[in-house]
Amino acid sequence: AAVVRWRRRYRGNPKLWNRLMKDKVVKELIECAPVVAACRDYVDAHTTPVTVVDLCSGKGYLAMLLSELLPKDKVSRIVLVDKAWPLNG
Repeated sequence: AAVVRWRRRYRGNPKLWNRLMKDKVVKELIECAPVVAACRDYVDAHTTPVTVVDLCSGKGYLAMLLSELLPKDKVSRIVLVDKAWPLNG
């Protein structure tokens, strides 16, 4: 369902869509499935919104998927951290 939403959202930007699909997104999503399940369990167990930190986030597929699948009212933010990303402040 998340990839379908991405397609709808980015259909007007073929350059971005092609980049997403070029990077073997299906392989990436399969690899992060156990982490998605653990994050869902963690978020469900908390009554207050949580912050998710995606360490070594690479291109950010895990964070993108979590932003689509986790309940919006239970997540305050998702932070991506990777050595390839420039420091901000």
